[in-house]
Amino acid sequence: MLRPLERRDFSDLARWLDAPHVRASWRDQDASLAHLESKYGPRIDGASPVAVFVVAVDGAGVGIIQTCPASAYGYWPSELGLDEAIIIDGLFGAAEALGRGHATAALQVLARSLLRPGGEQSVIAACTARANHRTRRLLERAGFCLVFEGDLVRDGFQAQCVYTLRGVQPDDGFRNPDETADRSDERTVQESSP
Repeated sequence: MLRPLERRDFSDLARWLDAPHVRASWRDQDASLAHLESKYGPRIDGASPVAVFVVAVDGAGVGIIQTCPASAYGYWPSELGLDEAIIIDGLFGAAEALGRGHATAALQVLARSLLRPGGEQSVIAACTARANHRTRRLLERAGFCLVFEGDLVRDGFQAQCVYTLRGVQPDDGFRNPDETADRSDERTVQESSP
């Protein structure tokens, strides 16, 4: 379901960036191959702290998810006390794959790999525009909890929502400590795609 981005994916990535539903919310909209090489080439080569994964469904790429340590991101993680977080973002460019649960499953698989018991990471954070209801619902379905809503002034982001997902229980299911202690709120993760 997730594999590292490769240069052979640039034509798909360019097409996804040009998709109307992506252009409506993705900040960096330059889909030229020169720009993709400049931005994503170092990430592919391991010369950047950002890791990029292609979300694949039945072998075909449909979008990307990126991870980055908070220390290499903008100001907002430290402003919100998320210095140790892994920041994620991504896009689902293949319109035919939208609304089928693939993004939720991909996020859950990524979270499981990042937040495994005994691992170094204990929190994942994501930031999206308040008006981006599709992404907000996706994060909530994947078990993330809203921890901030407002302007992130130092980064120049207006009307943002920040979500986090914390920790993993020994039973291999997720339990977000941001939620109440009621076990009925427990979120479990399925490794298989829908």
